[in-house]
Amino acid sequence: MPCAPLLTVPEVLAEPQTHALGMLEKGPETGVPLMNLPLSIDGRRPELRRRPPRLGEHNEEILTGDRGGAGTRDRGVRNGVALPDDGGAQRKGTQ
Repeated sequence: MPCAPLLTVPEVLAEPQTHALGMLEKGPETGVPLMNLPLSIDGRRPELRRRPPRLGEHNEEILTGDRGGAGTRDRGVRNGVALPDDGGAQRKGTQ
């Protein structure tokens, strides 16, 4: 069972191992240091591809429930990650 001391955020940022493992990376677009994922794939950390959201950037989408805009459900159904409006009856052949 792995164990280690619990550190505060400033302690983690000052920890030499944090830097040795490449856990901090400059964020896309902003250049602000961000904590990277704590895993490696084939010896490499996944790169940060998107900037963090700006304060309030997605409020309207969340408050109105329109998270993906027009056609989102249709794209999800085509890609097999959402059920059609009939709850999947067409796919099951039980219409």
